[in-house]
Amino acid sequence: MKTGLIFAAALAIGATLLVGCSVPESPTLNSTPDNIESETAPALASTEMSDLPAGMGMLKFYVTDPPPPDMDEIWVDVRSLEVHKSGGEWTTVAEDPGEFDLKAIEEIQQYLASQIVEAGRYTQIRLEVYSVRIVVGEDEYYAKVPSEKIKLVGTFEVTENNTTEITLDFIGAESVLVTGKGDYIFRPVIKLLVEHPSSEAPTVTSVDPISGDQGETLDVTITGTDLNGATEVSFGDGITINSYTVDSDTQVTANITVAGDATPGTRDVSVTTPEGTGTLTDGFAVTVPAPTVTSVDPISGDQGETLDVTIAGTGLNGATGVSFGDGITINSYAVDSDTQVTANITVAGDATPDTRDVSVTTPEGTGTLTDGFTVTVPAPTVTSVDPISGDQGETLDVTIAGTGLNGATGVSFGDGITINSYAVDSDTQVTANITVAGDATPDTRDVSVTTPEGTGTLTDGFAVTAPAP
Repeated sequence: MKTGLIFAAALAIGATLLVGCSVPESPTLNSTPDNIESETAPALASTEMSDLPAGMGMLKFYVTDPPPPDMDEIWVDVRSLEVHKSGGEWTTVAEDPGEFDLKAIEEIQQYLASQIVEAGRYTQIRLEVYSVRIVVGEDEYYAKVPSEKIKLVGTFEVTENNTTEITLDFIGAESVLVTGKGDYIFRPVIKLLVEHPSSEAPTVTSVDPISGDQGETLDVTITGTDLNGATEVSFGDGITINSYTVDSDTQVTANITVAGDATPGTRDVSVTTPEGTGTLTDGFAVTVPAPTVTSVDPISGDQGETLDVTIAGTGLNGATGVSFGDGITINSYAVDSDTQVTANITVAGDATPDTRDVSVTTPEGTGTLTDGFTVTVPAPTVTSVDPISGDQGETLDVTIAGTGLNGATGVSFGDGITINSYAVDSDTQVTANITVAGDATPDTRDVSVTTPEGTGTLTDGFAVTAPAP
């Protein structure tokens, strides 16, 4: 009957270590020697496995051995194989992966087991040996084996979508011992040979977005290959890399700020890793931002008025057009600075009273302030009256001349004068029938006409006179 007994094992890293020797806490593991061939398993090579789940990689285990010359067969029965991730837990690679003959795998690598595991750094391997059967001539012997799982301490990496291949190189001449009584003891001395995925210089194939305005801060997604381990990201002159994150082997996200005075034009985008630098020529462009209009002063103009309006905003340099909407003519405009344009405009006399959008156009686009300017109906004016006086006690018609008199809602001649009626003859004339009180104080009076837009007044426009004796 096969039985398992407990013994400790040693791990050789770069050299054979015997049982009981100290082991470096986190040594660097050997790469696979060139003189070992793989006859019973796939060649040791990096295998991209893009169909693996996100954040996962593949581990493959092989065994090899230069066995002692005086034994015909050494059958090692492994019952479990596990790996330990740094800061994590043990992961089972295989349960009962089976037996292998150390004599049969001299200088070749025999496949043992494989498993999809989380990408990351691993620091230990643990295997349980159930039995070791030794054949010498016609005789069979069972060696005394470790009764606890054999723990191998060392660091190796599993990268996303790639295969890391590990060979357990049993040093047979030192792993199988013979006592003075002729008993066999299996005290494994194992060299760990690690083949990490081959590293290549990164490539950058695209960025998104492909441009940014002067003064803008934004996130940019960089797509490529072999971006893991990125140590630097560059977008060229005038662009600051605030931070970047390696999302995966094919993507880096960078937060960048484009200087306000960065020269407009394309820039090369590059990502640097320990393996080299990948560059996308003209991958990103600095652009001049489209203009904005934030305010105008004054915010309104009367029908028929000509006036200067100051337009404030950003990116106004190089303005090629200014607009205040229907019924408003742009007589001229001047770009005072990147943040100000002054326009001289005329509001048509029949322009519809309402708000208008104000816009400034540059080669980079058009900035618009919705409802930024209002066409208003001017307040009425009173320019003359005819006649200019009336006697105490007299009733008479008076013609009032002015502007903006349409829609008049009130007429006034001051104290002691009653407005019997009035008629709006046109926008420039109102006729009023008035009665001067018999005791009205002889003196001048202001004459006014009120409309919804305001009140127009002619100071001392009408005089109350005493009748001739």
